[in-house]
Amino acid sequence: MCISLGLSSGLSFGAARAPDALLWEALSVLGLGTALELVATLMVERSVLLLSDSPPLLSAACDALVALLAPLRWEGVYVPLLPSSLLAYVEAPTPYLLGTGRSAFLAESESLDTSLAVIVD
Repeated sequence: MCISLGLSSGLSFGAARAPDALLWEALSVLGLGTALELVATLMVERSVLLLSDSPPLLSAACDALVALLAPLRWEGVYVPLLPSSLLAYVEAPTPYLLGTGRSAFLAESESLDTSLAVIVD
């Protein structure tokens, strides 16, 4: 059985290559409703922060959201793995798609003002 999605990244399930399998995993973890809500948020150039303690899943989720924007391109700030030492950048006034560690963010979240944070895992 092979399931294919008509995205520019060539997502497929079955005999999938490793990057495509990670994108499929990210989309299945996010869920269809959440993924569509995040894509709509990005389309109106709002900031999105993804949280996960799994760096490969976090990076794949960011890549999947950018792939779902096709044929449009994300022109905002894109940092799929923001280091914990740079967490203050989540207060930036520009639109961004950032990913960072969930435990590091939750430890600092009381002092940070964020727009939309989604836990991926």
